[in-house]
Amino acid sequence: QRHQRGLTWLAPLVRQGTGVGLVTPEFSAALADLIAQIRPDIVLIMGRFASQSLLPGLHFGQLRGHVHTLHGVRAIVTYHAPYLLRTPSDKAKAWVDLCLAVNLTIAP
Repeated sequence: QRHQRGLTWLAPLVRQGTGVGLVTPEFSAALADLIAQIRPDIVLIMGRFASQSLLPGLHFGQLRGHVHTLHGVRAIVTYHAPYLLRTPSDKAKAWVDLCLAVNLTIAP
């Protein structure tokens, strides 16, 4: 399958209960398969719940601003859009995260 630039795929992570770390092995395997099939340049992980579930071990603030690897693909963590609507003072931080993601897609 040919890689197409400019495509965006969305894989929503739906909370199935309370707490963090609720990613089932089935979801993780399905996400790994999707990433392997699509071969994205980067994965943007949006929100505290998603980031702490997919990249466990660190707090949200420690995950932001760094390049991570998710199933062999570079990943960036940023704020979830509804959070930014409630907290516009963090929009500048989200912009920095998005700029980091874009720079990774144009860098070799």
